[in-house]
Amino acid sequence: MNAKNMKIISIVISILIAVLIVTLSITLPIIFRPFYYMQIESLGLVEETGLKYEYIKQAYDEVMDYCLGFSSEFSAGVLWFSEEGASHFADVRTLFMIDFALIFICATALITIFIILKKKKLSPYRFKGRSAPFWSVASLGGVSALIGIACAIDFQETFI
Repeated sequence: MNAKNMKIISIVISILIAVLIVTLSITLPIIFRPFYYMQIESLGLVEETGLKYEYIKQAYDEVMDYCLGFSSEFSAGVLWFSEEGASHFADVRTLFMIDFALIFICATALITIFIILKKKKLSPYRFKGRSAPFWSVASLGGVSALIGIACAIDFQETFI
């Protein structure tokens, strides 16, 4: 492969790694339920809501089962919810499914690219002597800094 193609491959690898980092940083906290279970007590939700720990945990589990695609009907344990609330979680479910699809696509593409490069005994191009993962993380750091600055200036507008 020529240098131009190797540069393009490096850019693609950088983008895939950046997207994979972002999507995994969304997914890991979502699927690690014990983290939320610990928050029930530390946030004083039992005292605050008057609900038993088991009810809060059950409500969370049912909402997450729906959002993660493990159940087809929305429910929230003993908690009441409106149609607007159920509709919101249908949207959340769609976003979760997009996130999971991106993880699969990026991971599959990266594995495929690295297998091909290894078979052809090629290495990705190193811009300014730095690897594609370096540029992925540097780019994410820059974007995070810009978002942080925007939030500091006007959080409400940035959030919207």
